Amino acid sequence: MADDPLDAFGGADFKGISEDELAAAGFGTEPCSDDSFSDDSADFGDDIAAAGFGNVFDPEVGKSSGGNTNLEMVFEIPVRLCAELGDTTISIKDLMSFGPGSVIELQRLAGEPANLMVNGVLVGKGDVVVVNENYGLRITELISAEERVRQLAQ
Repeated sequence: MADDPLDAFGGADFKGISEDELAAAGFGTEPCSDDSFSDDSADFGDDIAAAGFGNVFDPEVGKSSGGNTNLEMVFEIPVRLCAELGDTTISIKDLMSFGPGSVIELQRLAGEPANLMVNGVLVGKGDVVVVNENYGLRITELISAEERVRQLAQ
């Protein structure tokens, strides 16, 4: 066969599959024509409708029986908050040699602000403080929403 339809799928990798097996799996051997994907080519019935989404910021849209809006439901979602003192990269050999009393040097200067992370995303920086015998973070800088979106794109 000069124009083997299997050549379009990588040739020899698909040579062990017969045309009958391809057809049974829903793959035709004829090239697609422009009209093969028209709206009239399939019968979806009358159960198909466009999806409608309300405005989550509109207080009148999506009110529950309790009077809460969709946005108020988002406020109850837990997030992981973390203060990152610093980081470093080491070899597995060095990691395996650690024991009690080992000191790990981080890539951050003493006194430099710690990163405030929410779900792994940098949202601010702050100074480490002690509050009632617990560590805390005094926020000194918040990252703008635009900068956070840029970080996510990387």
